[in-house]
Amino acid sequence: MGTRAQWDKGAWVRVPRRVYAPNVSSAPIITVASPKGGVGKTTVAFELAACLGAVLVDLDWDGGGATGRWGDSPERRVRSALLSGLLSGTGPTPRPIHEAGRPELVPADTRLAELTGLEAGRVIDRLTAWAAEWHCPVVVDTHPGTGALSDGAIAAAECVVVPIVLGGMELSALGGFLRARQDFPLLIAPNRFIGRVREQRALHQLWNLTQSYQVEVAPPISDHPWLPHRARRAALALTEAPSPAVAKAAAEFRAVANVVGRNLGLAATVTSLGPLEEARA
Repeated sequence: MGTRAQWDKGAWVRVPRRVYAPNVSSAPIITVASPKGGVGKTTVAFELAACLGAVLVDLDWDGGGATGRWGDSPERRVRSALLSGLLSGTGPTPRPIHEAGRPELVPADTRLAELTGLEAGRVIDRLTAWAAEWHCPVVVDTHPGTGALSDGAIAAAECVVVPIVLGGMELSALGGFLRARQDFPLLIAPNRFIGRVREQRALHQLWNLTQSYQVEVAPPISDHPWLPHRARRAALALTEAPSPAVAKAAAEFRAVANVVGRNLGLAATVTSLGPLEEARA
Protein backbone atom coordinates (compact mmCIF):
# COMPACT_ATOMS: atom_id res chain seq x y z
CA MET A 1 0.00 0.00 0.00
CA GLY A 2 1.07 3.56 -0.66
CA THR A 3 0.12 6.61 1.35
CA ARG A 4 -1.68 9.87 0.82
CA ALA A 5 -0.49 12.85 2.83
CA GLN A 6 -3.42 14.94 4.04
CA TRP A 7 -4.00 18.04 6.13
CA ASP A 8 -5.94 17.16 9.25
CA LYS A 9 -6.30 19.33 12.37
CA GLY A 10 -3.08 21.20 11.69
CA ALA A 11 -0.86 18.22 10.91
CA TRP A 12 -0.15 16.11 7.87
CA VAL A 13 -0.94 12.43 8.26
CA ARG A 14 -0.63 9.50 5.90
CA VAL A 15 -3.56 7.22 5.08
CA PRO A 16 -3.63 4.11 2.88
CA ARG A 17 -4.31 4.49 -0.83
CA ARG A 18 -4.27 2.10 -3.73
CA VAL A 19 -1.12 1.78 -5.82
CA TYR A 20 -1.32 2.24 -9.58
CA ALA A 21 0.32 -0.66 -11.40
CA PRO A 22 2.60 0.29 -14.30
CA ASN A 23 1.87 -0.93 -17.82
CA VAL A 24 3.48 -4.37 -18.03
CA SER A 25 4.45 -3.80 -21.66
CA SER A 26 6.49 -0.70 -20.92
CA ALA A 27 8.79 0.86 -18.39
CA PRO A 28 6.83 3.28 -16.18
CA ILE A 29 6.23 6.80 -17.45
CA ILE A 30 6.04 9.68 -14.97
CA THR A 31 4.71 12.95 -16.36
CA VAL A 32 5.26 16.28 -14.62
CA ALA A 33 2.46 18.66 -15.57
CA SER A 34 0.93 21.88 -14.36
CA PRO A 35 -1.96 24.12 -15.40
CA LYS A 36 0.22 27.17 -14.71
CA GLY A 37 3.82 28.10 -15.37
CA GLY A 38 6.21 29.37 -12.74
CA VAL A 39 5.55 26.63 -10.17
CA GLY A 40 8.92 24.85 -10.51
CA LYS A 41 7.68 22.10 -12.83
CA THR A 42 10.93 21.77 -14.77
CA THR A 43 13.12 21.60 -11.67
CA VAL A 44 10.86 18.90 -10.22
CA ALA A 45 11.04 16.89 -13.46
CA PHE A 46 14.83 17.28 -13.64
CA GLU A 47 15.37 16.13 -10.06
CA LEU A 48 12.84 13.27 -10.27
CA ALA A 49 14.61 11.90 -13.34
CA ALA A 50 17.94 12.10 -11.51
CA CYS A 51 16.54 10.38 -8.40
CA LEU A 52 14.83 7.58 -10.33
CA GLY A 53 17.59 6.95 -12.89
CA ALA A 54 15.08 7.86 -15.60
CA VAL A 55 15.36 9.25 -19.10
CA LEU A 56 14.08 12.83 -19.11
CA VAL A 57 11.97 13.65 -22.19
CA ASP A 58 11.52 17.39 -22.66
CA LEU A 59 8.24 18.37 -24.33
CA ASP A 60 8.50 21.99 -23.17
CA TRP A 61 9.82 23.99 -26.10
CA ASP A 62 10.42 27.23 -24.18
CA GLY A 63 13.96 28.23 -23.22
CA GLY A 64 13.24 27.71 -19.53
CA GLY A 65 12.44 24.02 -19.97
CA ALA A 66 14.46 20.97 -18.96
CA THR A 67 16.76 21.18 -21.99
CA GLY A 68 18.04 24.59 -20.92
CA ARG A 69 18.23 23.44 -17.29
CA TRP A 70 20.35 20.51 -18.45
CA GLY A 71 22.74 22.84 -20.30
CA ASP A 72 21.65 22.12 -23.86
CA SER A 73 19.78 24.35 -26.33
CA PRO A 74 16.63 23.45 -28.29
CA GLU A 75 17.82 25.70 -31.13
CA ARG A 76 21.06 23.88 -31.85
CA ARG A 77 19.67 20.86 -33.74
CA VAL A 78 18.74 20.74 -37.41
CA ARG A 79 17.31 17.24 -36.99
CA SER A 80 15.35 15.99 -34.00
CA ALA A 81 14.42 12.35 -33.47
CA LEU A 82 11.84 13.54 -30.95
CA LEU A 83 10.17 15.82 -33.48
CA SER A 84 10.32 13.40 -36.39
CA GLY A 85 8.95 10.56 -34.28
CA LEU A 86 5.99 12.65 -33.17
CA LEU A 87 5.34 13.92 -36.68
CA SER A 88 5.50 10.58 -38.49
CA GLY A 89 4.57 8.18 -35.73
CA THR A 90 7.50 6.02 -36.85
CA GLY A 91 11.23 6.35 -37.09
CA PRO A 92 14.09 5.43 -34.78
CA THR A 93 13.87 5.79 -31.04
CA PRO A 94 15.60 8.99 -29.87
CA ARG A 95 19.01 8.49 -28.31
CA PRO A 96 19.26 10.32 -24.98
CA ILE A 97 22.30 12.51 -24.45
CA HIS A 98 24.56 11.88 -21.46
CA GLU A 99 26.55 14.00 -19.05
CA ALA A 100 27.89 13.14 -15.61
CA GLY A 101 25.76 14.41 -12.75
CA ARG A 102 22.66 14.93 -14.90
CA PRO A 103 19.79 12.67 -15.96
CA GLU A 104 19.84 11.30 -19.51
CA LEU A 105 17.93 13.72 -21.72
CA VAL A 106 15.91 13.68 -24.92
CA PRO A 107 16.12 17.41 -25.74
CA ALA A 108 13.19 19.57 -26.73
CA ASP A 109 12.88 21.28 -30.09
CA THR A 110 11.49 24.78 -30.59
CA ARG A 111 9.46 23.47 -33.54
CA LEU A 112 7.28 21.52 -31.12
CA ALA A 113 5.36 24.77 -30.70
CA GLU A 114 4.46 24.70 -34.39
CA LEU A 115 3.00 21.20 -34.49
CA THR A 116 -0.57 21.23 -35.78
CA GLY A 117 -3.00 18.37 -36.14
CA LEU A 118 -1.05 16.21 -33.70
CA GLU A 119 -3.26 13.78 -31.82
CA ALA A 120 -2.68 12.92 -28.18
CA GLY A 121 -2.89 9.23 -29.13
CA ARG A 122 0.28 9.50 -31.16
CA VAL A 123 2.11 11.01 -28.20
CA ILE A 124 0.92 8.11 -26.04
CA ASP A 125 2.06 5.52 -28.59
CA ARG A 126 5.50 7.06 -29.10
CA LEU A 127 6.27 7.60 -25.43
CA THR A 128 5.18 4.06 -24.59
CA ALA A 129 7.26 2.56 -27.42
CA TRP A 130 10.34 4.59 -26.48
CA ALA A 131 10.04 3.69 -22.79
CA ALA A 132 9.87 -0.01 -23.70
CA GLU A 133 13.02 0.27 -25.81
CA TRP A 134 14.98 2.24 -23.22
CA HIS A 135 14.10 -0.32 -20.51
CA CYS A 136 14.08 2.27 -17.75
CA PRO A 137 11.66 4.76 -16.20
CA VAL A 138 10.81 7.86 -18.20
CA VAL A 139 10.08 11.31 -16.78
CA VAL A 140 8.32 13.73 -19.14
CA ASP A 141 8.51 17.50 -18.69
CA THR A 142 5.53 19.18 -20.33
CA HIS A 143 4.58 22.67 -21.43
CA PRO A 144 2.23 24.37 -18.94
CA GLY A 145 -1.46 24.10 -19.75
CA THR A 146 -3.19 21.83 -22.22
CA GLY A 147 -2.56 20.62 -25.77
CA ALA A 148 -1.89 17.36 -27.57
CA LEU A 149 1.65 17.04 -26.23
CA SER A 150 0.73 17.61 -22.59
CA ASP A 151 -2.54 15.68 -22.79
CA GLY A 152 -0.86 12.70 -24.45
CA ALA A 153 1.99 12.66 -21.93
CA ILE A 154 -0.51 12.77 -19.06
CA ALA A 155 -2.59 9.94 -20.54
CA ALA A 156 0.54 7.82 -21.09
CA ALA A 157 1.71 8.15 -17.49
CA GLU A 158 1.42 5.74 -14.59
CA CYS A 159 1.98 8.74 -12.30
CA VAL A 160 1.30 12.43 -13.01
CA VAL A 161 3.23 14.72 -10.67
CA VAL A 162 1.63 18.15 -10.34
CA PRO A 163 3.81 20.79 -8.64
CA ILE A 164 1.79 23.49 -6.91
CA VAL A 165 2.71 26.76 -5.25
CA LEU A 166 0.27 27.62 -2.47
CA GLY A 167 -1.20 30.79 -3.91
CA GLY A 168 -4.78 31.76 -4.70
CA MET A 169 -4.44 31.76 -8.49
CA GLU A 170 -2.40 28.56 -8.48
CA LEU A 171 -4.95 26.72 -6.34
CA SER A 172 -7.79 27.94 -8.52
CA ALA A 173 -6.00 26.61 -11.60
CA LEU A 174 -5.30 23.36 -9.76
CA GLY A 175 -9.01 22.94 -9.05
CA GLY A 176 -9.81 23.09 -12.75
CA PHE A 177 -6.98 20.71 -13.54
CA LEU A 178 -8.26 18.17 -11.01
CA ARG A 179 -11.84 18.42 -12.26
CA ALA A 180 -10.71 17.56 -15.77
CA ARG A 181 -8.30 14.79 -14.75
CA GLN A 182 -9.61 13.35 -11.51
CA ASP A 183 -9.50 9.79 -12.90
CA PHE A 184 -5.74 9.97 -13.55
CA PRO A 185 -3.07 8.78 -11.06
CA LEU A 186 -2.18 12.25 -9.79
CA LEU A 187 0.38 13.21 -7.15
CA ILE A 188 0.30 16.80 -5.91
CA ALA A 189 3.76 18.13 -5.01
CA PRO A 190 3.66 21.33 -2.91
CA ASN A 191 6.66 23.41 -3.98
CA ARG A 192 8.40 26.50 -2.61
CA PHE A 193 6.72 25.72 0.69
CA ILE A 194 7.43 28.24 3.47
CA GLY A 195 5.14 26.97 6.23
CA ARG A 196 4.25 30.38 7.62
CA VAL A 197 0.91 31.39 9.13
CA ARG A 198 -0.13 33.11 5.90
CA GLU A 199 -0.12 29.73 4.16
CA GLN A 200 -2.67 28.20 6.54
CA ARG A 201 -5.65 29.27 4.46
CA ALA A 202 -4.00 27.93 1.30
CA LEU A 203 -3.24 24.67 3.08
CA HIS A 204 -6.89 24.25 3.97
CA GLN A 205 -7.86 24.98 0.36
CA LEU A 206 -5.44 22.28 -0.74
CA TRP A 207 -6.88 19.93 1.88
CA ASN A 208 -10.39 20.51 0.54
CA LEU A 209 -9.24 19.80 -3.02
CA THR A 210 -7.50 16.57 -2.00
CA GLN A 211 -10.63 15.47 -0.15
CA SER A 212 -12.93 16.31 -3.04
CA TYR A 213 -10.88 14.51 -5.66
CA GLN A 214 -9.09 11.92 -3.47
CA VAL A 215 -5.67 13.01 -4.69
CA GLU A 216 -2.38 11.95 -3.18
CA VAL A 217 -0.07 14.64 -1.80
CA ALA A 218 3.71 14.26 -1.64
CA PRO A 219 5.98 15.65 1.06
CA PRO A 220 6.58 19.34 0.32
CA ILE A 221 9.62 20.96 -1.23
CA SER A 222 10.72 24.02 0.72
CA ASP A 223 11.33 27.43 -0.76
CA HIS A 224 14.98 27.60 -1.86
CA PRO A 225 15.49 31.15 -3.21
CA TRP A 226 19.01 30.34 -4.41
CA LEU A 227 17.92 27.45 -6.61
CA PRO A 228 16.79 29.41 -9.74
CA HIS A 229 20.15 31.21 -9.71
CA ARG A 230 22.30 28.13 -9.30
CA ALA A 231 24.99 28.06 -12.00
CA ARG A 232 25.86 24.36 -11.74
CA ARG A 233 23.99 22.09 -14.14
CA ALA A 234 24.35 18.95 -12.03
CA ALA A 235 21.19 17.64 -10.42
CA LEU A 236 20.98 18.35 -6.71
CA ALA A 237 20.38 14.67 -6.02
CA LEU A 238 23.58 13.73 -7.89
CA THR A 239 25.84 16.44 -6.47
CA GLU A 240 28.96 15.10 -4.79
CA ALA A 241 29.96 16.63 -1.44
CA PRO A 242 26.92 18.96 -1.40
CA SER A 243 26.64 22.01 0.82
CA PRO A 244 24.09 21.82 3.66
CA ALA A 245 21.58 23.85 1.58
CA VAL A 246 21.98 21.58 -1.45
CA ALA A 247 21.78 18.45 0.72
CA LYS A 248 18.50 19.62 2.30
CA ALA A 249 16.93 20.44 -1.05
CA ALA A 250 18.13 17.15 -2.57
CA ALA A 251 16.58 15.21 0.33
CA GLU A 252 13.22 16.87 -0.30
CA PHE A 253 13.26 16.00 -3.99
CA ARG A 254 14.26 12.43 -3.10
CA ALA A 255 11.29 12.23 -0.74
CA VAL A 256 8.92 13.04 -3.61
CA ALA A 257 10.74 10.55 -5.84
CA ASN A 258 10.40 7.93 -3.13
CA VAL A 259 6.60 8.27 -3.18
CA VAL A 260 6.60 7.91 -6.96
CA GLY A 261 8.95 4.94 -6.82
CA ARG A 262 6.99 3.17 -4.13
CA ASN A 263 3.68 3.62 -5.95
CA LEU A 264 5.12 2.24 -9.18
CA GLY A 265 7.10 -0.59 -7.63
CA LEU A 266 10.47 1.00 -8.37
CA ALA A 267 13.47 0.79 -6.08
CA ALA A 268 13.34 3.13 -3.09
CA THR A 269 15.38 6.26 -3.56
CA VAL A 270 15.70 7.29 0.10
CA THR A 271 15.61 5.44 3.38
CA SER A 272 12.94 7.64 4.94
CA LEU A 273 10.33 10.12 3.77
CA GLY A 274 10.40 12.09 7.00
CA PRO A 275 7.22 13.72 8.33
CA LEU A 276 5.91 16.86 6.73
CA GLU A 277 6.42 18.69 9.99
CA GLU A 278 10.20 18.25 9.56
CA ALA A 279 10.07 19.71 6.07
CA ARG A 280 8.15 22.69 7.39
CA ALA A 281 10.72 23.36 10.13
